[in-house]
Amino acid sequence: MILSFENENFAIIDKGRNDSENSFILVYGGKYAGYGYFEQDQVLYSLQDLKELILPLNYFHDSNSIIKQFMKANPKLKIITNQNL
Repeated sequence: MILSFENENFAIIDKGRNDSENSFILVYGGKYAGYGYFEQDQVLYSLQDLKELILPLNYFHDSNSIIKQFMKANPKLKIITNQNL
């Protein structure tokens, strides 16, 4: 069973590996697509920009549940969609 999200396509933005970087988790088509990093001064125009930066990982059945738990435990996370970029 795939747990659905409010938006099918979004990214969760968090701290990166250093002060000038952000990390992100990408959900695309309602499923975990992968994660990656981008420089804080990098301009993003769409989720497609992040999709090109991901380290793709295989989807497994618990992925969405883990992401939902992470979002619930961290309600102040920055969530972006194509509408709020």
